[in-house]
Amino acid sequence: MITLPSDYYVKENLSCIVGTWNTITEEPETFTSTCVTDVDARTITFGNFLTSDWAALTSLNITVDSIVNPGTLGTTNEIVVSTVNALTAGIVDSGTYTIADEYFKASNITDFLVEPKDFGVGTFPATYNFKFRANGEIHKASYIILTMPEEVEIFSKRGLERTCGDTIVNFTYVNIHCTLYGRKIYISNGFKNEKSDYMFDDGDLVPALYEFEIKWFRNPRSL
Repeated sequence: MITLPSDYYVKENLSCIVGTWNTITEEPETFTSTCVTDVDARTITFGNFLTSDWAALTSLNITVDSIVNPGTLGTTNEIVVSTVNALTAGIVDSGTYTIADEYFKASNITDFLVEPKDFGVGTFPATYNFKFRANGEIHKASYIILTMPEEVEIFSKRGLERTCGDTIVNFTYVNIHCTLYGRKIYISNGFKNEKSDYMFDDGDLVPALYEFEIKWFRNPRSL
């Protein structure tokens, strides 16, 4: 059984491969196995792959998909691996492992959409709708940075900052605050008091889709 710390999430739908390393052939040997997850307890329990007792210190290789990486680049809490007696449900052996600091790297946001509500060339003030989905949870007090291209002008800095966030979806705070620095728009307060929530899509765990509006742009003068 693997128990993941609170930094991680476990999806309901997963597959797993359990096996050992054959020291003679120097190839892995895999076994038919079952794996059951408990999303709330963040555990993955493996079974039905032993047909006889294994010798002590036998290496066991386990491959699991659908574990959601933590939303941090730093050191995470301990992952616990345990062997459990099937008759008594008691833990026989237990060990811990901590993934090294900076092992995880920043990921790319690939689910991102910008929808201008005003389509006329050079139209101002124009309203843009932004939608994005991060690859994992967003931590408390996190903020978003938008870098606008030179073709899209900011018609009014004061107007943009004053009306930012009239419409927001799935943020954990009731409003957002925008601050403009050059071509960059810093969006804060969306996760002021708590981190983001995951959502369920057909029973599968997925990051939330966030949506917000920003006004007072000037559309490009070119088609």
